[in-house]
Amino acid sequence: MNKTSANAAIINDVLVLYELSLAIGTALEPQKNCEGFLNILQARKNIPQAAVWVRPELLSAGSGSELTLLYANPRRSFNAHDLQDVMHPFARVAGSQRPLLIEADSIEAGMIRGERSPAVGTFILYPLAQLGVLELYSTSTSLSARSVNQLKSVVDKFAASLTGSLSHARLQQAEALLKRSEQKYRTLVENLPQRFFIKDINSHYISCSKNYADDLGTTPEALVGRNDHDFFPAYIAEAFQRDDKRIMSRGTTEDIDEIIVFDGEERLIHTVKAPARDEKGQITGVLGMFWDVTEQKKAREQMARLVASVEHAQDAIIISDLDSRMLYVNPAFESMTGFSAAEAVGLYTKIMRSGRHPRSFYVEMLETVRQGNVWRGEMIIKCKDGSFRYVERNVAPVLDESGNIICQVNIQRDITEHKKMEEQLLQSQKMESLGTLVGGVAHEFNNALAGMTGRLFLLKSKTSALPSALYDIEMVEQLCFRSADMVRQMLAFARKSPLQKKDVDLTAFVKETFKLHRLSIPENIDLHTAFAAQSLPVHGDVTQIQQIVINLLNNARDAVSEKQHPEITLEISAFTPDAAFLEAHPEGGGRSYAHLTVSDNGCGISEKKLQHIFDPFYTTKEVGKGTGLGLSMVYGACAMHGGYVDVVSSQGTGTSMHVYLPLLETEIRKASAAFMRAVAGQGETVLLVDDEEMLRSKGKAVLEALGYVVLEAPDGLQAVEMFAAHQHDIRLVLM
Repeated sequence: MNKTSANAAIINDVLVLYELSLAIGTALEPQKNCEGFLNILQARKNIPQAAVWVRPELLSAGSGSELTLLYANPRRSFNAHDLQDVMHPFARVAGSQRPLLIEADSIEAGMIRGERSPAVGTFILYPLAQLGVLELYSTSTSLSARSVNQLKSVVDKFAASLTGSLSHARLQQAEALLKRSEQKYRTLVENLPQRFFIKDINSHYISCSKNYADDLGTTPEALVGRNDHDFFPAYIAEAFQRDDKRIMSRGTTEDIDEIIVFDGEERLIHTVKAPARDEKGQITGVLGMFWDVTEQKKAREQMARLVASVEHAQDAIIISDLDSRMLYVNPAFESMTGFSAAEAVGLYTKIMRSGRHPRSFYVEMLETVRQGNVWRGEMIIKCKDGSFRYVERNVAPVLDESGNIICQVNIQRDITEHKKMEEQLLQSQKMESLGTLVGGVAHEFNNALAGMTGRLFLLKSKTSALPSALYDIEMVEQLCFRSADMVRQMLAFARKSPLQKKDVDLTAFVKETFKLHRLSIPENIDLHTAFAAQSLPVHGDVTQIQQIVINLLNNARDAVSEKQHPEITLEISAFTPDAAFLEAHPEGGGRSYAHLTVSDNGCGISEKKLQHIFDPFYTTKEVGKGTGLGLSMVYGACAMHGGYVDVVSSQGTGTSMHVYLPLLETEIRKASAAFMRAVAGQGETVLLVDDEEMLRSKGKAVLEALGYVVLEAPDGLQAVEMFAAHQHDIRLVLM
């Protein structure tokens, strides 16, 4: 090359460098910066390929040892080189910070491109300070060190310019992220129901949420620089500022509940205040957030009342899922069933099934609820201890906002005592009805018997000379007396027979009655007695009390007739009502009783028959062995004495009859016995009053047979008139 050509080449190189220098920094955007510089370089230096590789953290693409492709002309797909591979050309250039020439057909060239490299030419790698590597490919195979070094200075300037571009890009990116973040949080704050504010160290507002400014009737911009005195009454503003000062002085966050008046209504406000700090941790003011919790408080109070009501409810409450698995039970459930909440929750309600209802009963209940209806009914449940209780149960579905059934609520009330009282009432009403019927029949029957016995009395006096007829008359008379005895028992049941009460030592009386009746009990029966040591005074009719003892002993005798080792026990003792007695007889408290018990080990009575044993004419004995009036008489006699009769029986084991008669509070006075005897008349006048003509006729005949003069009156009015007319003659009035 001659001197002229050499000078021209130098001038050309200088012009290229000058042009490249002018292209550096013409654009802030990194890719545009690269494009402006490399387009000139590629055009002036015959470089068909160029690429800029930078560290990933400079592009906010993370961190690592691989270089990331920032710019390439022409574009390429291979975009990473690992600097940890010390043999990699990029690693060597980045480490030495000096340019590196690599033949295109070498192995190292393949490491640069990662794809088929050009067959001829040279790769020139320049360090870009701490940014990365500039990769150039030239078709020339004879590049001089001088030409490579000439570009080094301008490449260094490009690296400095690119540093600025990348920093600017990162700043723009950070600003965009910050703006998006601010917008995101601003959107969040503006759409939350809570109110937000920031105050400076003097409690002047710096910023606030729009909803808070709306509440104060202003805008967030207009609120800046103002304080609480501009919007609230003095006492509220001063309280707010005292809170601010306390929080800033302590440097702690506080939760504050306070009541303010808003639109004339008291509202409960919950506020959270915290100290605001700068980047050095110095307190610069107060951050605040508050919201109206009035409705939440009301809801909590309502929920608390609801929970307390459920917890203290006397009815058992069960919440279960659609398969009847229990999710919650209240304390009343625990008391009623004996199952604790810990035991019951998670189990199915069928643990309370008593076996007294068919499967269809429970299926119908479940289907009713699943159809969205309320099931109501009575049922028997089985408790943990095996006992049974009557309950009234309501089962209702619970719906969500969409109308779907989410669970069911069971409310069950224990009606066991109610059922017992209902049964007692029904029994009482039945006995009262039967008593009315039996009393009416017995009264009419008694009148007929009275007429018959009177006529038989007269007939006997007329047939004294006919022994065979007199025998028949006496047999009929005995049948009448037997029938009269049945009538007395019927009237005792109906509580319509007249009582002749007096004070009686029941202990002594039962002893005497037992002695008299002992002979009627077969000797093969073991008799046991247990009589109270003290006297038990009662006020009663000795005939009825005696009949009570005799009837109970007779029933016990008949009950053990088929037993191999029959036993009967007669006991009498003082009794003070206990809980079991008062449960059966709530009105029987406040007094003591004489307790008479007759027990046997006989055949017992079935539960079904127990319901009828006090019914008149009901008997469990064989035909011809009982009238069915014995226990009816006992029941009626006890009731007429203000007492009670209970029965405890188990079929195949035996029966115990318990009679309770009220005790007197004073000792029995001993009285002399008085005896009555019939006295024949001597023409005295007797006024006989009765509305039954047959009875008047019979009575008149008997009295006249005894030597009396008889005046008759069919009713009270005529009796008064007749007595007024014959008052000096009448010696006796029979009514």
